[in-house]
Amino acid sequence: MARRAAMVQATRRNAEVLTAMGMVEAFTRRWNDHNAEYLTVQRQALDRATYFPPQSNPSVSFCNPGSGFGAWLVIQQEISPG
Repeated sequence: MARRAAMVQATRRNAEVLTAMGMVEAFTRRWNDHNAEYLTVQRQALDRATYFPPQSNPSVSFCNPGSGFGAWLVIQQEISPG
């Protein structure tokens, strides 16, 4: 992301020079290449983040057996539901 931000800053400073030298198309291609690479990395990160459901977090996983045991005790009338 830092590379993209630096590229945007440099382009803003040098927009007139890029236009005068006829380099707008070359810059656009370069920007598109960098942007495609960035989006690919972001998509991979999102895929990895959503691959594991929230229940894979150990602190959440320990709650489920406890809740199940509590429900079983209520059904057996060993404890009150409240």
